[in-house]
Amino acid sequence: MRDVSVRNLSVTYSSKVALKSVNADFPAGSLSILIGRNGSGKTTLLKAIAGLVNYSGKVFIGGEVADDSPPSLRRVSYVPQNNALIPSLKVWWNIALGLVDRERDPQIIKEKIEEVAKLLDIQHLLNKYPGELSGGEARRVAIARALVVDSDVVLMDEPELSVDIQTWQIIRNNILKVRKSDKTIIVSTHNFEDLLPYADVVCLLHEGNALFVGRPANLRTENMPLDVRAWLGSVIEADDVECDEGDFCVALFNGYRIYAGSYRKSFRSSPRILILPKYITVDQDGVLKGKVVRKIKHDTGRSTVLVSINGYELVTTTHEVLSEGAVVGLKIEKAILLG
Repeated sequence: MRDVSVRNLSVTYSSKVALKSVNADFPAGSLSILIGRNGSGKTTLLKAIAGLVNYSGKVFIGGEVADDSPPSLRRVSYVPQNNALIPSLKVWWNIALGLVDRERDPQIIKEKIEEVAKLLDIQHLLNKYPGELSGGEARRVAIARALVVDSDVVLMDEPELSVDIQTWQIIRNNILKVRKSDKTIIVSTHNFEDLLPYADVVCLLHEGNALFVGRPANLRTENMPLDVRAWLGSVIEADDVECDEGDFCVALFNGYRIYAGSYRKSFRSSPRILILPKYITVDQDGVLKGKVVRKIKHDTGRSTVLVSINGYELVTTTHEVLSEGAVVGLKIEKAILLG
């Protein structure tokens, strides 16, 4: 297993600065997720680690400086957004491409392809062409091609792209399977709520800056820019969390019970939860009561509002006509347990 670290990493495309002196550590054997809005620098960070873009600063892989190593010598597997499958080759050969330059024994190549196909449940696709695959199937083939070369560092760029919710759940489960193989996995994603409970490290990027890098349980939002909070949501401390034997968890906050999904790691005595704006509804019948401390009206007719409850500020959007200082009720559909 090898870890990955970047120090003062900067990338500029023409006149656009894509990354600004980013520092981050991704431990060996960990699952790390890169989150942020479009254009925040997630893809660029992955490409810099893989050696696919020019950058200033340092990239360390396994404790060694990788800056002078071309992509082929970094022993890093990269799954791009577009999958990059070759249309004229069957799935078997698309997966084998990464092996032929490293392994000459046909039997070993066959065994490795069969092993990774079984892991990702794509044995039935090996004789098909990319044009015959669904979006989710093509994504799993691209992941298989990255895994088959035995690289212990795997980079995945938005694996949920262009697939439906059910297919994304399958791909997510595949990522969690790969995690058990002691690989260092770094995933850029917009569907972070599905991976966050399992992640060891979260790296939040905004306009090329790393606003946070660390364990999800240490994430804070109160001092972040409002436009980030309006997208990411609010981190608060729950009074308690109750989980049944099936890892179905409910967070308790100010007497209110909030569904917090499944969670398979230990959490602190005052666990933190992340509440996304889309799961908060302004409703005067809501049990949770708070005061509007800030409101920003948008051209769409909606407003972003910050509602203060017991010292915490919850962020959501609403069509309701509200004034600062007004007392409002809130309903919360769900939260993400951070630990």
